[in-house]
Amino acid sequence: MYDIIIVGGGPAGISAAVCAARQGAKVCLVEQSAMLGGLGTLGLVTVIIGPEKYCGGFAKEIVDTVVERGIAGPETIPGDYTWVPFKGEAMKLLYDEKVTSEENIELNLYTKLCGVDVEDGNIKSISVADTSGTRKIEGKVFIDATGDGILSLYCGEDYELGGENGDLQAPSMMAYYGNIDYEKYHAYFDEDAYGNIKKMHKLLEKAVDDGALSVLDLHHPGAIRVDKDMAIVNVGHLYGMPLETAADFTKAVIKGRKVAAEYFEFYKRYVPGFENATYNNTGSVLGIRETRRVKGKYVVTYEDKCNNTKFEDGLVRFKGGESCDLHASSADRKAYEAYFEIYNGLDRGYRDYALLPYSCFLGAKTENLMIAGRCASTDRKVNAQNRVMGYCMMMGQAVGTAAAIATKDGLKLAEIDIKKLQQTLKDSGLENV
Repeated sequence: MYDIIIVGGGPAGISAAVCAARQGAKVCLVEQSAMLGGLGTLGLVTVIIGPEKYCGGFAKEIVDTVVERGIAGPETIPGDYTWVPFKGEAMKLLYDEKVTSEENIELNLYTKLCGVDVEDGNIKSISVADTSGTRKIEGKVFIDATGDGILSLYCGEDYELGGENGDLQAPSMMAYYGNIDYEKYHAYFDEDAYGNIKKMHKLLEKAVDDGALSVLDLHHPGAIRVDKDMAIVNVGHLYGMPLETAADFTKAVIKGRKVAAEYFEFYKRYVPGFENATYNNTGSVLGIRETRRVKGKYVVTYEDKCNNTKFEDGLVRFKGGESCDLHASSADRKAYEAYFEIYNGLDRGYRDYALLPYSCFLGAKTENLMIAGRCASTDRKVNAQNRVMGYCMMMGQAVGTAAAIATKDGLKLAEIDIKKLQQTLKDSGLENV
């Protein structure tokens, strides 16, 4: 019997496991792949994006370690937690180290959730499948850190998927390129961010006109430097792809690899500095921006964000105001312009913050279920702001710490002392008031 069982070994799950173990809880961490890190390792999304001013706790610990060990990309600015590219292989080792150094964590890789036993609104156990067959694991508190809300789905929790019409922010396939002449690349992209976006758009438009690219993707951000001559490249948004069933994901990932091959030829032919580039690999999984959002006890709204709402049970600071990173669901130019407006042009209240409350991490129907990371209980625009790794780590720390307090004090999740939780998080570097 474990105190806490966490399903999902991405940034939220890792943070929840480590922070719960540091509070003395006995933790079981279940991850279906061969590695920790989620999209940041499996998906080659090797850049930590976080809050400009409010990064703290375990998330800050990870970023600081990345910088100190030289794992960060060569253009990383020390002390900047908003944009930190990193070397994927080194990050795998760092995550392994953080989890395995905690004696209270049992790590189960190659282990896939396949069922949940719920009685009277409480999870009694989960069923998992691994290389030895199927088995049950019993626990007191269960944390859904799957990103896709899979544990919550098995529990019968309600969820939202995408927008009102079921449209999703388009996923991307990520790729690693090597042998890049960055001096030549930077000489061409030598303007401010908006000027460089315009330059990239002109190259993309020419490539589409020439028949070298099949779709004009105005979202394409360029190459992100992770080493001396290496970059991760967001090789095209996959518009109009549903992401709910295995068949959906199969179709999307096959299309993603096809589009990725197009983009490599585009870079070699049109982008200065990539004439002799090598095509190293693509992600083992798609770079997902949006699937299920679990509807917990409270759903944090865009209005809460715009009003910089500071809930009494607030645990995690996040950027307030009107801007958010809600990517378009189609390649239509108007859809991109709508994204660009909300991302860049609506910065009222930018310097202030809102709080994610404790209630948005609690299952609405299941007493001992918590949700953290991309599938946490927020609306679509708040999710678009907070789905990135820095925020996911902070959410993971909040739920892991809460679960540890509940099990240690012998309380239900709804009964814990919020002030005690807030102070515990604050003492570990996570500001919440």
